[in-house]
This record gives sequence, structure tokens and C-alpha cells, in this order.
Amino acid sequence: MLVAEDTWRDGLLTARVRNGGWASIEELSRLDQEVQGRLFSLLDFDEPVLSLPEMGENIIPHSDFRLFASTNEGSDYFVRGIDKALRDRFFVQEWGLDFWDLSVLDKEAGSAQIGRTLREMLEKRAVSLRKIVQCIQLIKRGVTPRDAWAIGGIGAALEASGE
Repeated sequence: MLVAEDTWRDGLLTARVRNGGWASIEELSRLDQEVQGRLFSLLDFDEPVLSLPEMGENIIPHSDFRLFASTNEGSDYFVRGIDKALRDRFFVQEWGLDFWDLSVLDKEAGSAQIGRTLREMLEKRAVSLRKIVQCIQLIKRGVTPRDAWAIGGIGAALEASGE
């Protein structure tokens, strides 16, 4: 992020690339094409690098850097879509959910009480369905529920509700 003419301060993504950590991009398909283009080299399989031509710097990602992204590519509202070459750089998980029967959350979240709490949070717009789905996917991949809810930014709200 350019703060002044001669001062650069790393933004979240650059800091995570440089120092390690997880970064998440929501609505990847809505990113400006120039930004999507910059992700190509960062997500390269053989020699990943984050190019910062403004600074004359190329950053090799820290070994603990991970990038997660989500999109509504197949939704009813307009999105540009993701370039196939960029999409191919991600592990793609499509997860269908009956948006009208959210009782599925009881089973997917691991308990009826957590499912009810999540539905209440959705009704109050305190959390997005996308974040819930991402957390459930993390749990299914072996992340502890507590860590998954924390990663998704839902943990504090669940704890406040007694979960």
C-alpha cells in the first residue's frame, strides 16, 4: 500500500506472503483483472513470487503462506468469472446447500444447538453463509471446530452464545 511518495507499508496480503500466515479473498471473481493477473505469479506451482513492480521487488512466499479464496461463480447475479488459468491454481471445492432448508446446518455443524445458533446469526445478518460453509469445510478437512470457527471469524459470536 503506497502511503506517501517514498514510503511503502505492506498490506495484509503482502505481509502474509513475506512473513507467512493465511490470507483469504472473498469474491475472487470480482477482483479487478489487474489484481487477478498479479495472483498468477504468486500462485505459480514451480516458482511462486509476488511481484511488486512499484517497488522493484519480487517476494518469494514464506513457506507458511496459504491463500484461500471464494467466489459465487455460478450464482444468479452477475460476476465476471475467473480466468481458467487462475482457477486452475486453486483446489476447487464446490459445496451445494439447500438455502431454503438450513436445518442441514445441524448435521454439518456437528450439533443441533450450534446449527440453531448459526441460523439465528444468519437471520440477524451477524455472519455470512459463505463463512459458515468455509468453516464447515475446514472441519471436514480435520481442523478442530474451535479453530475453524475462529478462522472464519465466527468463534467469538458462538462463544458469546454459549457454544
